[in-house]
Amino acid sequence: MYQVDTIALLRQVFGYAKVKAFQPLFLAKAPVMENPYDVATSDVLDSEVKSYLGTPILMPVKIMVGRYRERKPDGSIVFIDYPEYTMPFSSIFEVTMPKVIIKTRIAGRNGTRTEYINDDDYQIRFKGLIVNNENDLPPAEGIRNFRRMLDVKGPMRMQCEFLEWLGVGDVLVDGEPSVFQIEGYSHVVGFTVDFISNNIVEARSLDSL
Repeated sequence: MYQVDTIALLRQVFGYAKVKAFQPLFLAKAPVMENPYDVATSDVLDSEVKSYLGTPILMPVKIMVGRYRERKPDGSIVFIDYPEYTMPFSSIFEVTMPKVIIKTRIAGRNGTRTEYINDDDYQIRFKGLIVNNENDLPPAEGIRNFRRMLDVKGPMRMQCEFLEWLGVGDVLVDGEPSVFQIEGYSHVVGFTVDFISNNIVEARSLDSL
């Protein structure tokens, strides 16, 4: 067995004298300050609607459908009651506010002559996930409820604080809604659905007409 003189080795390599190579390090005890910083408190955002994990849903989106008149293939008229539907909490939405502008090209001039016509219908796109939080089975009930909302063949009342700020109320399903599986997740499906705002036109009858 080899015996190594650590002090001699350190003195030979680093030139240390025959003293203690390491001195104990003592740290002074830091003084305790009472409330050293003036930290202001802020309100915590909260909501009555909670997610499956208990986190607040700040601006949930509800579709107030109600009763809708529908014509059957045989020509008879029936009334179908659609229940209230809340969009999945995992969904996010984007609102586009297009303008209708006619651009006319004039020979011999650069650029175009633009003419503002009006504001087009708002376009609202929802993207998100339908999740079965109970087990790893597909979210069958969530998909059925989502399809029931898509089956409405008329304007629907959409309720959301953010959309109310923009003046969006009644909407119609537009485009091609899609529901798709996500690889590796049996209990989750994705969806994309587009709505357009529907401005209600009121007609008033006059006694003189």
